[in-house]
Amino acid sequence: QRGIGVYCDELATWFKNFNRYNTGAEQELWLSIWSGKPLNIDRKSGEPVYIPMPSISVIGTIQNSVLLELAKNGRRQNGFLDRVLFAMPDESTIPDWAENELSQHVVDTWHTIVNNLLNIPLVLDTNLNPQPDILQFTPDAKQAYIDWYNQNAGIKRLAETETEKGIAAKLDTYCIRFSLILQLLKYACNESGKDAIGIDAVQGAIKLVEYFRGTALKVHSIINNYSPVDG
Repeated sequence: QRGIGVYCDELATWFKNFNRYNTGAEQELWLSIWSGKPLNIDRKSGEPVYIPMPSISVIGTIQNSVLLELAKNGRRQNGFLDRVLFAMPDESTIPDWAENELSQHVVDTWHTIVNNLLNIPLVLDTNLNPQPDILQFTPDAKQAYIDWYNQNAGIKRLAETETEKGIAAKLDTYCIRFSLILQLLKYACNESGKDAIGIDAVQGAIKLVEYFRGTALKVHSIINNYSPVDG
């Protein structure tokens, strides 16, 4: 009821298995899940499944040489690729051996933060479907988001390529989602409440989306410049 997670050590095993066990439109299904649209799944055996508020997070690793596979089967044109957030360091170095470990204090603190989030009461309706709380922006937080939104809209208007426009289009939604996540993390750290989204959460969300804008452009650059010789 709180959603599920999909972890793939190799992300390629996720998207290469689309429609492996059926002839349905699984890729389109994931596009709908990202938007939070209700799912109706008809099955040959058993009752049909209705999920009013799907929430699935997918995380995994992928090599640069496999990015071209990720962009195939229309995933670059239908916005699938723009929904993926890429974490890419500017320089990848191999460190020497180190005995450093996370202190127990850090482990215990993170455990407390996660439990504080999971202990937020989940309200269900008569059909046992989750009823989310709606958090509004504080006035200064809303203005900060509007200012960034307008800047992003300008990027979309002036974009020279569909790639830039597609990336910018998804960041509007991600900025709001990150704002909510950061506000609840602040609540879980006993640094703020959870009645509204504050300015700090929005400013942090803006930093995140701008980072992911840069990594998305980097990924598209790798895909565009890929040659058969590289393979």
